[in-house]
Amino acid sequence: VIEYEFLVIATGIETNYERIPGLIDALATTRVCSIYSPKYVDGVFKAFRAFQGGNAIFTYPNGFVKCPGAPQKICYLFDDYLRRNHTRNSANIYYNTSLTDIFGVKHYANALWKISRNRNIHVNLRTNLIEVLPHGRQAVFENLDTKDKCTMDVGM
Repeated sequence: VIEYEFLVIATGIETNYERIPGLIDALATTRVCSIYSPKYVDGVFKAFRAFQGGNAIFTYPNGFVKCPGAPQKICYLFDDYLRRNHTRNSANIYYNTSLTDIFGVKHYANALWKISRNRNIHVNLRTNLIEVLPHGRQAVFENLDTKDKCTMDVGM
């Protein structure tokens, strides 16, 4: 028995897809997916299979996430999927993270920089997704330090 005056039960972080304009509509396509929700996770492998080349963009949002390593893990799984299917040369893989380093723990960050370089994964730091343009197949990002915005095309 543990006695307490207050008890706080944390069941997880709430996902707010609607906070990014265009994301809900984009999640209904085979070009955009999320690993963070049972509602959308089935679309991940569909997106892998539908990819025919171009930019593949993986994001780590500005704020808390359920598992900080998950956005990179799925990025590396996608890279592996393309290599196993002999189509890796058709992809430009980007990992856009809001963090100041590739990972929050320096020891692991050093190793992950080597992995990303060896796998030709482009890492953009302090870069946050702010809008998805599903009909134009584009994603809009903001640099959190400069507030500059850039639009990236999403693969075919």
